[in-house]
Amino acid sequence: MIDEADDMLRGCDGSDGLSELFGGRTQASGDKGLLNSVLDGVQVPCVWIANVGPESLAPSSRRRFDYSILFGKLDASQRAAIWRNSVSKFKLNRLVTPSLIETLSGKYETSAGGIAMVLRNLADLKPKAADCAALIGKLLEPHCALLGIQTGSAKGVSRDYSLAGLNIHGDMSPVRIVEAVRAFQDHKGDDPDRPRMNILLSGPPGSGKTEFVKHLGEVLKTKVIVKTGSNLLSMWVGGTEKNIANAFTEAENDRAILFFDEVDGLMQARERAQRSWEVTQVNEILQRMESFAGVFIAATNFLQNLDPASIRRFTFKLAFDYLDHDGKMEFFHKMFKTELTPEETNELDAIAHLVPGDFRTVRQSLFYLGATATNADRLAALRQESDMKRQGGVSSFASPIGFHP
Repeated sequence: MIDEADDMLRGCDGSDGLSELFGGRTQASGDKGLLNSVLDGVQVPCVWIANVGPESLAPSSRRRFDYSILFGKLDASQRAAIWRNSVSKFKLNRLVTPSLIETLSGKYETSAGGIAMVLRNLADLKPKAADCAALIGKLLEPHCALLGIQTGSAKGVSRDYSLAGLNIHGDMSPVRIVEAVRAFQDHKGDDPDRPRMNILLSGPPGSGKTEFVKHLGEVLKTKVIVKTGSNLLSMWVGGTEKNIANAFTEAENDRAILFFDEVDGLMQARERAQRSWEVTQVNEILQRMESFAGVFIAATNFLQNLDPASIRRFTFKLAFDYLDHDGKMEFFHKMFKTELTPEETNELDAIAHLVPGDFRTVRQSLFYLGATATNADRLAALRQESDMKRQGGVSSFASPIGFHP
């Protein structure tokens, strides 16, 4: 068994790993041939273990391996299984409960080695049951920071969120879409003609698109995996396509809803593309959408920028528009817990281009004023939010949002 074989295989991509290890000259062009000679000449069973991906090996070297196993990134269910096995191994079942394991496996994307390190230290420290969760966090946080592993699960739906008050247009009402997704999840069998469940959400920032996806996951008791451009876009050729493929695979393994937030930069119209990779990343998403067996949702602030062929691939399309009279009243009462006079109601109606996010922003900005904040303060702050949109050129959303022929 050749463990940590990264340096020995590194020469396959044009560098000089293997020849250096064998004392030869550093001739990059000869490394692939040297490795292939070693693979052809070995007379005993040999297992190579490396941390590099298969793309680091030339095709002529890859085909010389009789069998290969790719250990991909662990998903939450796999991490939970490792936590359970390791907890039993260290005899910590009394301290690490099943509910704690579920929380840890969702929050910390650590490896099996990291899990073993934490539990080994936990067994040595012998904490009280009440202190166990906090101690595990103190061990895992610096471990993940050292390895550059992001921690923390997505926040749940906002406590003041509801479909009431939202100004949504589309193929079907949001309530019926929730039921359609439920029926899709309950459907059994592998019918090749079964329609895919791809949902497109469009509308201005703050109009409730992301909260709707969280609401959907909460109602259906389904995990939501959120990906943004920062998670998916890569500086390396082919890296973005690989990240997109991994996202769909992760969601399929977890049986989760996959949500691409602010998808504008990933699915822009291909006829306006200036680089080849801008086209290939759109093609990758479309191909994955066709074969994905789960629920895929994309949200955009700029529907007009999306690739037309991409829009057609979505089963349902919802447009989140600016709030109407009922919506403004609903969110004013919901956020500020106060009543409006008829004059104040007219003032609120006169403020254009408001979205739920504006009410949340104003509530936060006036929070520390406490009881001294008045409706006049709230209306003035909302008016300022509306004015800033017009000054910033966001007023293009003033035109009706939806899907027009």
